[in-house]
Order: sequence, then C-alpha cells, then structure tokens
Amino acid sequence: MKINCEKTFLDAMRAIARQDDRIANILLAALQDGYSCAFFNKKYPSYIAIDSMNSKSCKDVSYVDVSFDEQVVENPYTNKRRRKTKIGRLIRKLFTEDSITDFGIRDSEIERFVNIYASLFTQEDEDLKIYSGADISWAYLSDNYNSDYGDGGSLWSSCMRYHEKNDFFSIYEDNKSCKLLVLLKDGLVIGRALLWDFIDVDTKEHLKVMDRIYTCKDFDSFKFIRWAADNEYYYKYEQSYTCQQFINPKTNIAEEKKFAIPISKTDCYRYPYMDTFYYLDEDSGVLSNDSKYGDDSLRCEDGGTDKKVIDICDEDTLINREGRDTICIEEEGYTHIDNTVMSHLEGERLLDSRAIWCEYHDDYISEGNSIYSEYLGYDIYSPQSVHSLRLNSYLVEEESVYLSYCNDYMPEDLTTHSDIDGDIVEEDAVKSKYHDCMILAENSYEIDGDFIHKNHVVYSHYEDKQMITALSSYIMGTGWVSKEKESEARKNGLPIEADNKTEYEMRLIGNES
Repeated sequence: MKINCEKTFLDAMRAIARQDDRIANILLAALQDGYSCAFFNKKYPSYIAIDSMNSKSCKDVSYVDVSFDEQVVENPYTNKRRRKTKIGRLIRKLFTEDSITDFGIRDSEIERFVNIYASLFTQEDEDLKIYSGADISWAYLSDNYNSDYGDGGSLWSSCMRYHEKNDFFSIYEDNKSCKLLVLLKDGLVIGRALLWDFIDVDTKEHLKVMDRIYTCKDFDSFKFIRWAADNEYYYKYEQSYTCQQFINPKTNIAEEKKFAIPISKTDCYRYPYMDTFYYLDEDSGVLSNDSKYGDDSLRCEDGGTDKKVIDICDEDTLINREGRDTICIEEEGYTHIDNTVMSHLEGERLLDSRAIWCEYHDDYISEGNSIYSEYLGYDIYSPQSVHSLRLNSYLVEEESVYLSYCNDYMPEDLTTHSDIDGDIVEEDAVKSKYHDCMILAENSYEIDGDFIHKNHVVYSHYEDKQMITALSSYIMGTGWVSKEKESEARKNGLPIEADNKTEYEMRLIGNES
C-alpha cells in the first residue's frame, strides 16, 4: 500500500534523502513503493502536502486521515477534512509503534530529519559571513542578536552573550587559527559557530573544525552543517558541550577524534566558557579536547579557569573548587554545574533540585513552569498547555483541538472532523450515510435508519414526521411533504393552522397580500 502525496512534498523527501537521511528514505519507500498495511496505523495520514499558508522559514504539512477501506478521497487536496501537523509528528501518525520499533527509528533521527526539512525553506535575506579579530566579540553580544527572528534557542541561552563578559574573547580574537562563522538576518545575528583552521600539533595534519553551533532556531543549524560539509570542515555530531564525536568531511562518518590546536596567545586576562576545546596547556601553547593537555580547563562562566578561579561570593560563600565548573542560575546565584540540568525548552540551565523531567517534551522544565496533566499522567510545560473542562485536565496545546460547539479543548486523538459540524468529539458523533461523514448526535435526527443533520431536516405537518429537506417539497397552505406524497398533497392537502405556519411561509403570505 502506498501513501499519496503532492509532488512538492515528494521532491522535498528526495532532497532530504540525498543527505543520507534514513527517515526520508523510509518515507520515500512508503510514497513510491509502499509497505504492508500492517505497518500503518488504522487511521493514517494520506494526500500529504506542504502547507503553503505557513511562514517561509519552516513548513508544516497538511493531510487527510484515511483508513484501509477508504483510500480514495474526493478532492483530497481541497477537502475540508484536511488537518495540519508538524513534520516531525507525521512519522508517529503514519506508522504504528511496533513499526517504528522494527524500523529502529530513534528520536535523534527524527530531530535531524525535521531540521533538514526546515532548512529547505531558507530565507533569501539571510547571510553567512566569517568574522575575525574584534568583530568576534560583536557577534557574541546579545544586543546584536535579531530579536525579531526569535528570542529562544541555544543562541539566546548562551552564557557568553552578556555585556560583562564581552571582554572574555581575546583567546579567539588574538589567535589567527580562530574565526567565527555568523548567520545574519537584516544585519543582526541569528546564529554563530567558531571555526578552527590549523596544523594539528600531534598529527601534523592540516585540519579544519567547526565548533558547537548556536542558533535562534534549531533548523538553522543545518545551514552551518551544509557550509561545513561544502568547505571540508569537521563538525560536531550533536550540538552540545558534551558531544566529542565529529563528522569526517571526507567520509561523512561520525568518529571520536582528538584535536590539538596551536595558539600563539594563552595568557589572557579572562577566558570564555568553551564547549569543545576546553583543555589549555599554556606551556606548550595548545588548546585541545584531549585531557592529556588538561593542565587547565576553560569551563568557568566567570572568565576564569580551573586554576584561575575568579572569586565569586553568594551569601558570603566562596565557590573555589579545583578542577570543577561554576555557573550562575538566575535568581539563585552561583552553584556548581553538576548541580544543574539543561532545559532546551526554556533555553537555560536549571537547578537540578527544582527541575522536573517532562516526558512529552523529552526535556527538563522548571517547577514553576510545570503542571500535572491528569489525562496524560505526567507533568507538562504550562506555557504550552490548555485546560479541558470536560476531562478536568491540562493538555499539551499542539496535541489538542479547540471545539467551538462546546467551547472546550479535547485531545486530538479523541476527535474527528465533520464536514458539517467541524471538529467534534468522536463519542459525541454519529455516522451519517446521507452526509457521508460524522455529525454531532445532538444536531441530528434519525430518519429511516440514518442520522441527518438538523440543518437538513424539516417537519411535515401533512405526514407528521421529520424528513430530509432535499427529498421534500414545500406546498403553500400545506407545508413540507415528501416527493412521493407531493401529488397527493397538492390534491388533498389540508391547510396549516396559523400557529403552525413557518416564518418562511408567513413571509410569503404577506408578500402575496
């Protein structure tokens, strides 16, 4: 069985597959060759298309939910039953959990797929430039970030973005082996990554490495990765301070690799917090990710190093732990980095003792931003939640549907779409053969074993029953009658008492008089 899609979506999947992306190849197989029905959910998305109503920078997709016995849909790309979803959620809507397990699909693969997909819609007014010298500190300062583009992501959570730390960067600015690749929008920064170009002290190879990538929006990372690949730079397999795997530009394979970068200036007044090359050997003039050069470590946010701790006082307590890292938590003061966790959702580090693991977002959130969902059975991120009166529970907003008929939210999985009533709760609905869709039970009449929407039903005083408007005729003085009874009613019809006359009929009578 194949999944139907619009050609532009198919072209996008082919473009991503050329990046050796496994998710795109799995989707391409479903779109072109097909899989057994057993791989797919009973109700699955088909007639997939890129949602042209969204912004140019990141496209959602729209689709029609179909089942195995309903694989053909009339006017599928203009059908009112179309739903929208994030591209990353399409995988779980399409395939069963068992299929996802059989495919061996990991969350990190889905994340990579989403980022590559989003990067296909790059804004034309964005620009990548290489900065060196004093320009590097300009690009680190948050005053020069493009806040109109967003104020989240790893860029805005960088601990080196503040004014008081803008004189920490001489180790970058005064060493010719280091430059900064900057992504600009309207002349302001929306992404950056350090570039290292050097002859390795140990291997004597000429190597080029792109350091950790910082962006306002995750999908922009792929623009840096694409640049790194085009310019034969190693780049990090994952954009985090813990990852020490790099993609080899020649083989495109991830590998554990140590680098030893020669630098001419080591004795600086202040040092930045360094994600990757944080071992500094001042005597040999080497910066490295190899602990054999671990004479000093550049993992302090105060401008110091392990051996040159800057005195920091919090309630008269001095943090001065040899070989350890210090970090400042907003409104909490300074603590050791081991006492914190990173929240990508909130864009900052949190005290471990005041953080909660959020299963849905697969991330930590602060206690103040968490709320328990009775329906889901775990805590969720409150700024992205809605409350369901019917379930008496908080829900994740992007997985919920607002129902106008009851002025309430319900989980998307418990709803269906009606061509007449819009989004409705499945248990509130009945199947109408006449309308060929689900309709609200409270808005329906049962006629001849089928459910008909009240807007398509009239009452016949002549026959004393409800009937379908389209299968009835209206006779002045008699009212509505079925097509079968029309001739009889015109001959023998009884006048309707004034109290029973419809507003429509009274208006007609008034016009005639």
